[in-house]
Amino acid sequence: MISRTFTINEFIGKTLEDISVHYNENIYYDNDPIVPCIVFKFTDNTKYIMGHRQDCCEDVDIKEISGNLAA
Repeated sequence: MISRTFTINEFIGKTLEDISVHYNENIYYDNDPIVPCIVFKFTDNTKYIMGHRQDCCEDVDIKEISGNLAA
């Protein structure tokens, strides 16, 4: 569940365990789908989700990711 917005400063001191990109899976916030999104999972079991909350009729996509997420 997404509870609030965050800044990148909240990543400081945490160890990143996994990054996953979701294009079609339904991840929800307040009953609204967040698609596409990127999920950052840390070793302390916290997860941060960066994504788009549909507002009307816009179309959003993740065009490019620099680096190898599998590394």
